[in-house]
Amino acid sequence: MPPEMYIRYTRLVSELGDAIREARLRAGLTQTEAAERAATARSNLAAYESGAKTPGPGTAERILRAMRGLPSEIARSQRRLIIDTVRANRGDRVRLIGSAAKHRDVVGSDLDLLVEFQDDATMRDVVRIEEGLADALGIPVDVVSSRVATEEMLATAVDL
Repeated sequence: MPPEMYIRYTRLVSELGDAIREARLRAGLTQTEAAERAATARSNLAAYESGAKTPGPGTAERILRAMRGLPSEIARSQRRLIIDTVRANRGDRVRLIGSAAKHRDVVGSDLDLLVEFQDDATMRDVVRIEEGLADALGIPVDVVSSRVATEEMLATAVDL
């Protein structure tokens, strides 16, 4: 490998290690906790953070996704953003449903929301909420209108 490419490569590896470490610290996790969430060995995580080892693209993505937290944690920490986005798109009340409401969500789960819409709401409003929140939160978001919710959804829904 030419020296210029090697220098560039080592810089990129170092930046990736720094990004993994910063994401872990932002999430308030120890290396052991982060490694468990990311389904990797703590020694590998430490090596990735220090730049001693380079994770493959899939591993790096899995680690960074794991540092974002559970969808239920993200929803609680971003409560105001979620409520404001729903209200800006003809929604009123918003509740958690699915795995986040039942405390069964895992890293990589989507966030399911039950929304009571105003009478003049359209599918465009649903799509704007789903896409806007997915972009802002970094996780997939599904919205169900309370008008079409099942009995189970209504019975297990949790206020945000």
